[in-house]
Amino acid sequence: MKTKKKEMKLARIKDFKRKAFWGGLVILSLFSCNAPEEKKSLHTKLDSLSYVIGYDYGEGVKAREIEVNAKKVYQGFVDALQGKSMIDDSAKQRFIRRFNDELKRRDEKTKAEEAEKNREAGRKFLQEIARQKGIKKTAHGVYYEVVKEGKGASPKPGDSILIHYQASFIDGKVFDDSYAWGPAHVKVGEAIEGLNEAFQIMKPQGRYIFYIPPELAYGNYNFANVVPPGSTLTYKVEFLRKIK
Repeated sequence: MKTKKKEMKLARIKDFKRKAFWGGLVILSLFSCNAPEEKKSLHTKLDSLSYVIGYDYGEGVKAREIEVNAKKVYQGFVDALQGKSMIDDSAKQRFIRRFNDELKRRDEKTKAEEAEKNREAGRKFLQEIARQKGIKKTAHGVYYEVVKEGKGASPKPGDSILIHYQASFIDGKVFDDSYAWGPAHVKVGEAIEGLNEAFQIMKPQGRYIFYIPPELAYGNYNFANVVPPGSTLTYKVEFLRKIK
């Protein structure tokens, strides 16, 4: 189960990778230009390491869909090694800032479009779910069904509980499953908003299915590159017991 603290840590890692991107872009060009020759002559550990570094950054550039002039990047790499430059540092920094701003605007637009597409699909999915027999809805908008009602008191905010759960997208694809690695210890109030509300409905030994809209899940945030922005999520939860 992902916590808010975990989300913040992942976001910091993502920011670090973004800042490191320019260094990788420079390295990529050197090896991209020489790839046809080097691919056949990885005789030493240094050769192999160099190729892997170039290939890894090449995948990153391709994933970001960034167009580059490989010859000019290669020239910049060699010039840096020789201690010379065709442009001064201030001009270089201005260009990098402008380019990063362009990337940010493009990424934000792409993310917004993806989020809206996913939200619309989620709205249709929840409309279908709402029509099914036995479906209930919480005060904040989580749809759910009781597969097996439990007995005893429901947990309250701050309570620690032991659960099994399976998380999936609206197409049924599972992205997290405690049955594969063991029960999860969760504190009510430290999960996503929809689950925090859902936990307080459950009773020990009960089994439930919760359908959570994006505004009660991860919103427009691309969580850990696993949950796309605007995703509606399904959680099958088995409440094992309360932990004292």
